[in-house]
Amino acid sequence: MYRSVNFKSEYPDEWGFDAQKNPIAPGSRELADKIFEILSKQVTATTPIRQHSFYGWAFGARFNDSTFYNVLNPAGGECYLTISSDRYWIRTLLLKRPKKCFENYCELVNEVLQQVPKVSEIVWQDYKM
Repeated sequence: MYRSVNFKSEYPDEWGFDAQKNPIAPGSRELADKIFEILSKQVTATTPIRQHSFYGWAFGARFNDSTFYNVLNPAGGECYLTISSDRYWIRTLLLKRPKKCFENYCELVNEVLQQVPKVSEIVWQDYKM
């Protein structure tokens, strides 16, 4: 299950390029750091931010006994944050409602984005299975 949110950002979007002008490091690292800083105070655990391929920044977050993977993709002033849920163990499916936990995590991320300075026009996409 995954879901994306797009929003406007006024953070610097300076990409790194190699000698052939191929992208090697995505922009908006400062934005990724700010989202991570605010979110990490409200979840159980996080993984460090790392580069996701050549086009984004990624980190994991543990929330209500579930793990979520977050990828920030900057594209100029427009940014996309995709959240995916980790595999569910049968015990998790039997004891919890994974979709409800996913919804709660998305609500938390929405609150975080509203707290990030220089972020506006937050629009959520539908869930994907």
